[in-house]
Parts: sequence; structure tokens; C-alpha cells
Amino acid sequence: MRRKLSELGEEGTFGPDEVRILVAAFDAAWEAVKASGAPFSEPQHEETARDILARSIISVAKNGERDERTLTESALLELSRANLRRQGPNSL
Repeated sequence: MRRKLSELGEEGTFGPDEVRILVAAFDAAWEAVKASGAPFSEPQHEETARDILARSIISVAKNGERDERTLTESALLELSRANLRRQGPNSL
């Protein structure tokens, strides 16, 4: 998540406490994906899924959301809507 903030030029957008919330939301979302046991059909889809989660969390947080659970759930919803066969990491 911190890497994605840096890649997108968003590292200065959020304060330390907000970054902590974003990281925790990303970690919770990724753990939920792993716990689902659903396999990725292609190896690169795992990285694409992580990218979708991170971008979604950042986007929702930029709109003012700071609740970790809401950030996590919105990212998982965004991932569930994604068609990983047609999306690349920059599609969100």
C-alpha cells in the first residue's frame, strides 16, 4: 500500500494516522481474498488484484472516508466487480 501511494504520487495526501488506516484496510482486504481460497487463473492476476484493492482504498480515502472497515469492504466490492481477464493494473 505504501508503495502504491508513492507510485501514484499520493504519499503527501495522507497523514501518518491516515496511512496507517489505509495500510490496515489493505491488509484486511488482502487477507480476506486469501482466506476465500479462490485461485487466480493466471499468476499476474494476483498482482492485479492487489493493485485494484490498493487503488480502490486510495480513491475512497481521497473522498474523505477514514473508516477502516468501510475502506476494506469497498475495496473487496470493487475487486468482486473486476474482470481480471480483461483488466490490467491501471484500469481502475
